[in-house]
Amino acid sequence: MSEIVIRKCYKCGKQFVKIDACNLMESCPCGAKQCYICNEPEVTPAHFCKCENSVKHGRCPKCKKTCRQFEDDKELDDIRLSEFQQQNGTNITLPKLPMIPALPTLSTPSTQQVFRLPPSDFDEFVQPIINHMREQHTNTPNANSPSILQAMAQLESFRRPE
Repeated sequence: MSEIVIRKCYKCGKQFVKIDACNLMESCPCGAKQCYICNEPEVTPAHFCKCENSVKHGRCPKCKKTCRQFEDDKELDDIRLSEFQQQNGTNITLPKLPMIPALPTLSTPSTQQVFRLPPSDFDEFVQPIINHMREQHTNTPNANSPSILQAMAQLESFRRPE
């Protein structure tokens, strides 16, 4: 379930969550580029549909591409979460949070660097998600409990020690 919200670099395995910007992910310290929507490695802007049509998600009827560079990934994550819940008989909802401010980019690429949020940002933006997941897990434990606990642990890994 955590793969719905948390993506992983195909090259170095580093986990990340997109905060803003387009769906061409090219800021991993290892130098990898990938599509945030489909996780396709080494994409360029040519990977994305640029057609003007009313199709928000899925295959474009004109160019047949399935990803848009500025597609609403949060909406797509909600759709994927709903599909996951239907397939697995769970009922998890993620709270709507305010937009997280943009974080500075790393100036020296290194595969040893780990993304961590300052405690104040973590407490404001990530902790409410963990609390909400913990509350739902406590009220309705089921066969997906290990996935939920794993997702909470992965989110917790973004906390920067004080």
